[in-house]
Amino acid sequence: RLINQSDITSSVASLDMTDIFSDTFDVYKIVSSNLDGDTTVDLNVNVINSSGTVSNSNYEYSWYRLRNDSFSDVRSTSATTWQNGFGQSGTEGASCVAYVLNPFSSSSYTFMLSQAGGMSGSEGRMIKFIGVHDVKSRVTGLKLTASGGNLTTGNIAVYGVRNWVYN
Repeated sequence: RLINQSDITSSVASLDMTDIFSDTFDVYKIVSSNLDGDTTVDLNVNVINSSGTVSNSNYEYSWYRLRNDSFSDVRSTSATTWQNGFGQSGTEGASCVAYVLNPFSSSSYTFMLSQAGGMSGSEGRMIKFIGVHDVKSRVTGLKLTASGGNLTTGNIAVYGVRNWVYN
């Protein structure tokens, strides 16, 4: 079920997607498309709770990036954001499909899995990402930040996918 749709129509450094998570679903699918940066930008993600954006050092992640002629992998166990959680974007745009698990549960960590693709100049960049915010707290939204520049256009849709059945 479509929960929220956000359109970026002017230059912004970040986008807050607030009140997109609730107790109705445990799994959410987020689809972004045509995310254009004014330069090559990392598309970083933070969780939002009732107090606002959370930027503590409780973000853990690992991502693997494929380029036209090389690859790299990056890991962190004490970051202040999910680096490249939505991939990387240049002026040619990027797209991403992400899943967020258990965001509204105060008895579980919040997880995010994503796959993203985009262009930077003439170079394709594909990123596979997994991350956890290792605090058991209720998450109500996400903040997308264009590190090193601004986003100029883009579309992001949030869908509620399913509610786990507990016996």
